[in-house]
Amino acid sequence: MHEAMMLQRKMDISSGVFVCLRKMKSCRQIEVVELMLGVGNLSHCYAKGLLLASKPGDLIKPPAKPDRSQGSSERIDRLENEIRSLRDSIGNVEANYGREILNLVTVRGFLSKLLTNVEIRSYVNYRHPEIEREFQVIIDSKSLDMSGGDTG
Repeated sequence: MHEAMMLQRKMDISSGVFVCLRKMKSCRQIEVVELMLGVGNLSHCYAKGLLLASKPGDLIKPPAKPDRSQGSSERIDRLENEIRSLRDSIGNVEANYGREILNLVTVRGFLSKLLTNVEIRSYVNYRHPEIEREFQVIIDSKSLDMSGGDTG
């Protein structure tokens, strides 16, 4: 539980998430927390779904008997498939991230060189001032965080 709490230290999480985590063994807790952080969903409902999808061997106290409130094995299988699909999607995002950053750095360099030409800058500013402003925002960005036009 300590490892899971360390991973969540800086996050604002409801106590319901911790209730679900306490029912899991530490290895499963870490796996669940990493999955929750990876998809950016730290809700109690998501934690409960992951708890229900956990294998009995991953739980501290496996359920004594199947309960209708915990869902059927078909629902658990669907949830496990959905989790695998989400992991694949995260993998695709991670795989494309480096390429996108490289493209952004290349474009930023190109725009910077392009707008150092006074004639080109004057033309773009005269004909399309809104585009020139957006080009400048891209050039002036200090980080590659694309969370908005604020450059700091």
